[in-house]
Amino acid sequence: MRIFVKAKTRSRIEFVEETGENEYTIHVHEVPEGGKANLAIIQTLAEHLGISEDRLRLVAGGTSSKKVFEIK
Repeated sequence: MRIFVKAKTRSRIEFVEETGENEYTIHVHEVPEGGKANLAIIQTLAEHLGISEDRLRLVAGGTSSKKVFEIK
């Protein structure tokens, strides 16, 4: 299953907005440097979905604000 994410970094509050079927906007504190934001997005998304972080894999958008994740 693929999940489409729009990342919003440097947010004061971390939260997840569901914008459509399998589409989310995720707000995280971290800055988009050195993969910090991607890790925070994985943690936040996994918590929201109620799954383990290691079940999520970043498929596309490693350096973009639009990302695609796959659930293993």
